[in-house]
Amino acid sequence: MMIRFSARQGYIIGIVSGYFFFAGAWVLLSNRLLSMFASIEAMLTFQTIKGLIFVFITTLLLLIALIAVPADTPTGLSPVRRVLWPRLIAAQAIPALAVLVQIELWEWIQPYSYFLLYPAIFFSSWIGGLTGGVIATLGTTLAVWYIFIPVPYSFSIERPTSFISIGLFFAMGVMFSLTHHRLRSAERNASDNKFYALVEHSLAGLYIIQDGRIRYASPEFARLLGQPGPDRLIGQPVRDLIVPEDWRRVAARIEQPDADARDELRQSLRARHADGHLIDLDLYGRTFSQDGRPAVIGLAVDVTPHRAAERARDAAQRRLALALAAGGMGVWEWHSPSDTLSCSPECARLLGVEEGNPSPQANLSRVHPDDLERLTRETREALAGQHTLVTEFRIVRPNREIEWLASLAAPRYDDKGQPVGLIGTLRDITDHRRILDELRQRNEELEQLNTAAVGREIDMIALKRQINALSAETGRTPPYDLSFAEDVEADRIASP
Repeated sequence: MMIRFSARQGYIIGIVSGYFFFAGAWVLLSNRLLSMFASIEAMLTFQTIKGLIFVFITTLLLLIALIAVPADTPTGLSPVRRVLWPRLIAAQAIPALAVLVQIELWEWIQPYSYFLLYPAIFFSSWIGGLTGGVIATLGTTLAVWYIFIPVPYSFSIERPTSFISIGLFFAMGVMFSLTHHRLRSAERNASDNKFYALVEHSLAGLYIIQDGRIRYASPEFARLLGQPGPDRLIGQPVRDLIVPEDWRRVAARIEQPDADARDELRQSLRARHADGHLIDLDLYGRTFSQDGRPAVIGLAVDVTPHRAAERARDAAQRRLALALAAGGMGVWEWHSPSDTLSCSPECARLLGVEEGNPSPQANLSRVHPDDLERLTRETREALAGQHTLVTEFRIVRPNREIEWLASLAAPRYDDKGQPVGLIGTLRDITDHRRILDELRQRNEELEQLNTAAVGREIDMIALKRQINALSAETGRTPPYDLSFAEDVEADRIASP
């Protein structure tokens, strides 16, 4: 099983290993050099100087190590700088090749032991960076000492001054590596500063999540959650910020992302604001590897107003659909430029057609032939005149039964204010029409009965007049009062 170390652990292991090799090399080489002195006094002096130099160097290394030690868990945007093995191998190959070439040419270039090796470690530090450059410098120093410094092919030294040239070569190699490292760091910092400036002023919140916790949060991300600053979110479990039912849906993608798969994260969820109310967030992210472990980096956008508008619209549509269904009404929409007619399920049922067919001819196929031309004309006149359409028409059911429908529609306009169609409602008025027909029929029958009754009353008035006339001729008082007769006759004349 592969053992993975954090940035701090890896750094500490590197420092300890480097110190081990440095101290071991210092002891071995300084003792070899010490054996070259003849007098005891010179040996003691050199021993003291050697100890002071060792203390100074180790103290300096300890200071640098403590200053540069990284955090155990990265919290910034900059990814962990991992060693790139191809560059590291190339950095070692260049001086190795230079050593081999110099061995072949040594007969012509001696005694210039560093003739090809200074350029080699320069390019090694440029390609391999600080790590590759220092390793290449150390290996090349040992190689030049063993092969080219007299005595050849031995670590023995003829002249103590050779240690100066060896130390100078090693110091120059380390300087090359540090210089290239600083230049690259300056370039990265400049790039990171631009990126940070962009992130800090972004309208979307940037986040990095690792091991189920927030490792980085931009100021906007903190503002979305109602926090005074990103520091309040760093290290906080993500599950504490998301409502439980939404967390169960996204937990696996956030807590156990697959860095190798480069999965994209697109989720809509509800998070809890610092003051307790819920906000709607859209998360966009991608998995990546940071410090040898998978993580998720992405953007969070506050869509609370948008979701609230969607919920209000959906609620209004449900209320409208409920009201239309309660009233037995359907909704239709005619788009004039494309000549398409869309119908709601209830509208399609009323028309007796299948839902989803946008063809006006198909949706109007059951309109009574005597009403189809009028209906088409009234629809186009309403669009052209930009007025409300109020019309009634008949449809013919498959069983040849006739039903009446009524439609009320208004024009629809585009962004430029031009009419592009009609939108309206449709309802069944068959029962209403049947009641109206029955009422008209009853009125006609009543009128007929009334006319017959009035006629009989006029005949009675005429008979009574005859009786009154006969009574007058015989000298009797007329038995009937006919003062109302003129009104009855006037009503008869007025009635059709």
